[in-house]
Amino acid sequence: MAKRLAFRIVIITVLAATGFIFLLRSCLAKFDERAAIGGGGSSQAASQFLVFEKDGKGVIFSLVQYDRTTSYSRKGGSTNKSIVRTFYAQTNDLATAAKTGSQKIKKGHDIKAYPVELMGAASDKAWLFAGELMAYDPFTLTRLADAAIIEEKNPVLKGKLINERRYYEFDNDSKQIRITAADGSIYDLNPNTLVASAADEGKTVNAADKKIKELDKYTADLREVQKAAYDRLREANRKYQEKLLSAKQYSDSADAIGKEVKPMDRQFDSLEVLIRDVKSQQRTEEQTINRKKNARRTGGGFTGMKTNTDTLYGRWYALFTNEELEKAGEHFDHQALYNESARNKLFTAVVTLKENNWIIAGEKTTAGEAVYLQGGFLLSKETGLPVHLQNGFLIVHKDRIGNDGVVQLTRITTDGKQMWSISTGLKEFYDWQLRGDKLIVAGTDNKDLSSGEVNLLQVINLQNGAVVAYDFFTDKIRAGK
Repeated sequence: MAKRLAFRIVIITVLAATGFIFLLRSCLAKFDERAAIGGGGSSQAASQFLVFEKDGKGVIFSLVQYDRTTSYSRKGGSTNKSIVRTFYAQTNDLATAAKTGSQKIKKGHDIKAYPVELMGAASDKAWLFAGELMAYDPFTLTRLADAAIIEEKNPVLKGKLINERRYYEFDNDSKQIRITAADGSIYDLNPNTLVASAADEGKTVNAADKKIKELDKYTADLREVQKAAYDRLREANRKYQEKLLSAKQYSDSADAIGKEVKPMDRQFDSLEVLIRDVKSQQRTEEQTINRKKNARRTGGGFTGMKTNTDTLYGRWYALFTNEELEKAGEHFDHQALYNESARNKLFTAVVTLKENNWIIAGEKTTAGEAVYLQGGFLLSKETGLPVHLQNGFLIVHKDRIGNDGVVQLTRITTDGKQMWSISTGLKEFYDWQLRGDKLIVAGTDNKDLSSGEVNLLQVINLQNGAVVAYDFFTDKIRAGK
């Protein structure tokens, strides 16, 4: 009897303790936070998410930070809490936005140096940095690379991999990864084979700079030849003045030197044109690089999402007010405007190419009757130029002025006709990517999250504007805005 009573007491105590733990966890869970991170943590351009497609299946790969609350206290109007931080690799379905997989990467206390962030996609791998260079299979979430794996593949790097993000460079264009080792040597890591090769550290001269240097040297050498010819002419003139040459001898010498120098003038003109063209090409390439770099930055605010002018099918398009239209010159460039109360309309005109410059020609006319508050053409993250859809554009605009303005997204045709228009519920797109007939958007509408933390993932159908959405904070699908 005593044993049975003791057993019951033990059972009751265990159940009570278990219940208390569940109650405590339930209370603490109210202070837990989940968010997608990944972009903007370092000076290098990064993404908030990566998209992969294979065998008809598409997934969105994200880096998730989960802060589990272990205790909390309240004082005044603030809450102090202790947390355990864990990082996960997560995938969501490209068609439905539903969560399809999650894999623990590391505990926060195991990471000695921050930031933790996504780097890019290469060789069908999702590359990220979490205290070390890592790569995952986006479909199975199998770890394919980390410091130990890379060192095993490359004995020369044994003990030389630094745990700081700044020593790992991911090139979004070439999809190559450059590693600076502990001894300062530089290696290029093949993202497919994971084999590292010593980088050509001397190969840093820009091709345009090299060409300009060659042309400048050729010009300088030609000037020396020209100077020598003129020196001979001056010497002939001196000898003629001193009666050391006859008039005919001097005339023959001057004619010969003239025939030698005349082609040089044409060569100088040609070299000047070549140098000007190379420099122009260099400026264009630098502008393209900077444009892409700026577009790929995450969290650039609403103004960083758009531009107000573009060309398509031999025509100029602009989202301007009437006042801005009056100021527009004839030379085209991609122009961004920042007037928060601007009610922009779509204008269009013919553009022609003149001396390597696009010139706005003919009458500027309105296309459609719609007005877009702070409206602009949505930029492509890949090109840094406006997104071009079949026969039209995507316009981002606001529903109201001020800090509470929400981004509206409208698809239009080139004649200004609206195909659809939606409210995204976001004040800005933290990151976005065009993929086929879908626009994937990451943003924040949860005031409890910090800068750089994203809770909302939206997949927008570009054919009809339909939205499916997933909330990282609640870890649930929710209706699109």
